[in-house]
Amino acid sequence: VSAGLWALLVLLLISSIRGIRPEARVRRDTGGSQSLLTVEWEGIQTGDHPDDTVGGFAVEYRAEKDTQWHVHDGIIPYKGPNLQYRVQIPRLPTGIAYFVRIKVLGKNGKILVETPEIRARNEMVSIKCESDDLTAPRNVDITQTGQYSVAISWEPPECGSVGEYHIELSGVETQFDVHRQTVTHPSVSVTNLLPGTEYQVRVRAADRSRNLGPWNEHPIVAKTQGQAPEVSTDVETDYRTDTQLRIHWPHYEDERLQYYEVMAVEVNSEGRLVERARVAPVINSHAFGGLRPDTEYLIGVVAFVDHEPHFVYKHSAKTVNSPGTEWEEKPTIVKEGANHFLVRWNKPDVKEPIENFIVEYRLPNETEWRKYGDVPVDEDTNDYQMVVDRFDNMTFYSLRVMTVDDQQRLLTKTREVTVGSASVESCTGDAGIPQDVRVGFISESTVQYTWEKPHCDETYGPIDGYEYASWNVESDIQPEGASYVGRNAVALNDLEPDSRYAFRVRSRSGHGHSPWSDVVHATTKPHSGVIATGGRESLTAHNNMPNAPLRRYKRQDKALITDDRNIYQLRIVLAPPRSYLVWTPLQEHINEVTKFKLSYKKSASDDWIRIVEPPDFFHCPEGVADEEDYCYDLSQLSFGVQYTADLVYQLHSGEWSSHGSPLFFILVEAANRARPSLGIEQPHIEQRGSRTILYWVVGGDASNVIAYQIDLRSESDRDWSQYGGFVTHTPSERQFHQELSGLRTNGRYFARVLALDRSRHTIAISPVASFTVRCQVPSAAPQDVRLEDVVDGVLLKWTYSNHESPECMPYFLITGYQNGVAFTQKVDGRVREYRFENPVGGEWQAELRAGNTAGTGPASLVVKLQTEQQVNTVNVRVRVHRSICDPRTDFWCRAPGQSSEYSASRQLGEALISTPRVTARGGDLSVEWNSEGNGRGVFG
Repeated sequence: VSAGLWALLVLLLISSIRGIRPEARVRRDTGGSQSLLTVEWEGIQTGDHPDDTVGGFAVEYRAEKDTQWHVHDGIIPYKGPNLQYRVQIPRLPTGIAYFVRIKVLGKNGKILVETPEIRARNEMVSIKCESDDLTAPRNVDITQTGQYSVAISWEPPECGSVGEYHIELSGVETQFDVHRQTVTHPSVSVTNLLPGTEYQVRVRAADRSRNLGPWNEHPIVAKTQGQAPEVSTDVETDYRTDTQLRIHWPHYEDERLQYYEVMAVEVNSEGRLVERARVAPVINSHAFGGLRPDTEYLIGVVAFVDHEPHFVYKHSAKTVNSPGTEWEEKPTIVKEGANHFLVRWNKPDVKEPIENFIVEYRLPNETEWRKYGDVPVDEDTNDYQMVVDRFDNMTFYSLRVMTVDDQQRLLTKTREVTVGSASVESCTGDAGIPQDVRVGFISESTVQYTWEKPHCDETYGPIDGYEYASWNVESDIQPEGASYVGRNAVALNDLEPDSRYAFRVRSRSGHGHSPWSDVVHATTKPHSGVIATGGRESLTAHNNMPNAPLRRYKRQDKALITDDRNIYQLRIVLAPPRSYLVWTPLQEHINEVTKFKLSYKKSASDDWIRIVEPPDFFHCPEGVADEEDYCYDLSQLSFGVQYTADLVYQLHSGEWSSHGSPLFFILVEAANRARPSLGIEQPHIEQRGSRTILYWVVGGDASNVIAYQIDLRSESDRDWSQYGGFVTHTPSERQFHQELSGLRTNGRYFARVLALDRSRHTIAISPVASFTVRCQVPSAAPQDVRLEDVVDGVLLKWTYSNHESPECMPYFLITGYQNGVAFTQKVDGRVREYRFENPVGGEWQAELRAGNTAGTGPASLVVKLQTEQQVNTVNVRVRVHRSICDPRTDFWCRAPGQSSEYSASRQLGEALISTPRVTARGGDLSVEWNSEGNGRGVFG
């Protein structure tokens, strides 16, 4: 059929879910009294009108005996000529003949082409699934759109057992803006979107084993309401490495600017990573880290004013394959006056042409490097310098210089240097470098390193651990990152025999760290065999060092286990100073285990502790057990207490093994060795909603401990203060905790734990831990939400028990619909009710979320209210963009099943509304009018 602009080839497929061949089988029956009608067509451009005038397609259908045409939900967007299109019309009665026609709409809403009616009979088909593989979700639909959110629903896949759904929204024009969510029910509301922006919607299912199904078959596009923010491409790349991209953009001028949201997403990658971060309003540069080498990224920067996106910058950049080299030379720092430093450096000797230098700085309580400024390169100049201002309230900070070529590739970077009045003695300066780094023990696969804690000024950041790096000298591949250890010793295992390794370590202080120590080298021992004696193996690590400890492990032989019901040979292996729970899978399951489930408890208790992990988690240290055995370190358990242990495991087939007999055991300290001295490990802090909890672990001889004292000090305090009362020591416990309340939000604190004896004397002090009290996204939804019809309005009430800190700027976000029109309202977090004044009567539905500067929490239950229709002057609180059309002639305005009732008896010139009144309210124009006449035939 050819007419004007388009020729449409229309093919009707009856009840074929996703076009499956008739002989295929699907699991879920489409039986009952309803089914699907699938319509497919191809648009062929005839050249009569340009593509940019075409808006989309409308699909209409009617039963054979009906005269009223129904419009399938939504306009199908036009994507270009010679493409296939398909829609599915659900929930139609079977056994009835239908007529279908398709209309091509211009962007101005006019009908360009209309196909003839095509007749088809909707028959009922019953089909079964051949396998348990997941299929795509069906009938993905955009149910609601707001200015910053989209609500989506869909039907479950025909085949497979669904564990969860993955949803992805990616901007059509703003491709950097990607949002992902995971839900367990076939509906979702995606928030934090840009207004007036189109997003492509994709949904797929995953089963309970996290096997992924396909995305929904047909592309779905949703557009948020409101006006899209202005977009600029005025973004530049500062430098590129194999894992980093640094960019900068012009500062957005608005005194109400709250923050920037920066984001980066890989181009053309199914499993693409999405990076998002918030940047303070005074910063206009950001470095993305953890990226993939030689990969192009789409980058966006959104300026937020009053929690709303006001301006968008977009950019693209590609990482390179080289990380750049380390520039051994440190910049020279010269103090100039009370508030300035002069940073000096020489041009490095590199093959590539240098375009410019970038100076970066890092504050002592941060991990991210910030850009300070650029220095262009002069071919005739070898010495360079930059004046750096002193930062307020910062007694020291770190600086480094980056060398960049004309392709924005990072060539070299200097080692960092600390600057400021406290830089010389601070733990992030040279004074914080670990001292006397040495090798403590060597075997063929293990090297132990030890060092002394440095003597540095911990006032501006105490040492809370160490970062170290080790690499094989022969391969000369140095790790980019660093590993962490809380003590001043570390053992590196699983090394290659007879190989030379390099090691270096630095102190971690707050969010910063000291420079690296000098590199220490060590060579592992050559491989030595296992000596067989009397049918039993004994493993000895030979060491020719004069004072090296002789390493022997005493094992409980599996052959000595006489209980036939102990099928996994659960046993205790002593490897002083540690003890291990060891087991052996059945011989036929040696290579078939996917995960172990180890359960243990105090025999007098009913509280089991269960650990479910893959086999690698239970790897045995060298010499503790045989190759086919698995181990669990019992160092966290208490001495003198009887425990019960049980074990099962899961196979590749998904089946779990049988239970054997449990093992009962008691750990006893050896009488012939000195009890280890009391020690308190470094505390760690967890934030759970509005609660801050301090945890610590005690080791060694705690027999003299009667209680623990917690000391706190803020970043601005120099003296410690006791927090709260004493925490009583329980002899059988090794782990303790205490909730910290009344702390200042966004304040940085230092904490330590003191062990006290009966005389209240301190007998042990933990290392210092630092933490910042952050605003947390609300975890609870408002309760008892209800709508009430009151005089001159509608009242929304709710209860909410959480009390947020005012510094987190708590609020409530009300969203919903009134007579089908979406509204959004933000109210103060201290109130528990909101009145909609002078509303138009009709149907209301609303939901509520608690929010703060960290984001919004879960939504409350949706509440509904039906109020009486009344003629009222409406105070419109929310701007809504609507296109007004007439359903008598504009069929796309009508909902399915809506008939067109129009009375021709109305007199020409009869007034339907009063003269509109326009008033200015703040930054808005308010238009008010009254209905007049009988209103028949008025759509909107």
